[in-house]
Amino acid sequence: MVKKRLLQAVNYKKGAVAADWPGWIGLDKIRQKCSHFSEWIEKLEMLPELEV
Repeated sequence: MVKKRLLQAVNYKKGAVAADWPGWIGLDKIRQKCSHFSEWIEKLEMLPELEV
């Protein structure tokens, strides 16, 4: 019950905070701290660009 009131107080919307955290922290810092994340991003960066 307290959690629900706190979330309402900060105008929390499900998924909004989770989607924004890389922008708050910065991808470079996340990559420095988490080698698995960095490796995953490197694999994504190596994929060929898709023509749409």
